[in-house]
Amino acid sequence: MPDSPLKAHGILGHRTSDLVFSVVSSRFNTGDGIHRIDCQQTSWTALHLFENDGFGLQECLDKPDNHPFNILTNLILKANRAGNYKIFSPSTHIGHSVLDSGELRLADHGPIVC
Repeated sequence: MPDSPLKAHGILGHRTSDLVFSVVSSRFNTGDGIHRIDCQQTSWTALHLFENDGFGLQECLDKPDNHPFNILTNLILKANRAGNYKIFSPSTHIGHSVLDSGELRLADHGPIVC
């Protein structure tokens, strides 16, 4: 088989107003398990992000005035090489989540509730 392409994300969200995911597994990607760019609102339930070369779930903001928020429940993050989650949203709620290895990285922004 040919080599996998570099930085191939499992799921890419780009400038969407709402992302709602339920019961998703994203693993063994050469990029991030889930990569979001300038998405306004996200809700993740029963999300399993394992063994990706990038982050499990990474959020990027191209627009400095963007004010997205996240709700994460029943999230399992394990063995993602760059780290498990990188948050830039000013408001994030995380509940019933497992960080099995790696780390939870937070940007220097507003409140986060775990």
